[in-house]
Amino acid sequence: MTEEPKNEGQGGGAPEEPYGPPQRPRRGIVPRLRNYLLAGVIVTAPISITLYVSWLFIDFVDRQVTPFIPEKYNPETYLPFGLPGLGLVIMVLALTMIGALTAGFIGRFFVRTGEQLLAQMPV
Repeated sequence: MTEEPKNEGQGGGAPEEPYGPPQRPRRGIVPRLRNYLLAGVIVTAPISITLYVSWLFIDFVDRQVTPFIPEKYNPETYLPFGLPGLGLVIMVLALTMIGALTAGFIGRFFVRTGEQLLAQMPV
């Protein structure tokens, strides 16, 4: 028997290539359901933990700040329901006002002090 010469690169046809992406073996229903369950837990766990910690923080701030609101200005005294987050809103507003006042007074003090130092330099 004689071997026939191979027709490499002579237009004898392209080598066979599979069509489309390689096929993965099909998985059963149980592994797919397990993967869906894990994906659901991975997505919802951070959201749930964030909401829970936020609720705890808002509740803590409400318990600490709301008693300092005068009854005249506290809407919980004349509404038939409580307002969660009222203490948090008041705390944020108070801290913003304190920050604005501090930045104004202390900022002006530093600018004034810096200008006095520059005025005293013999240049």
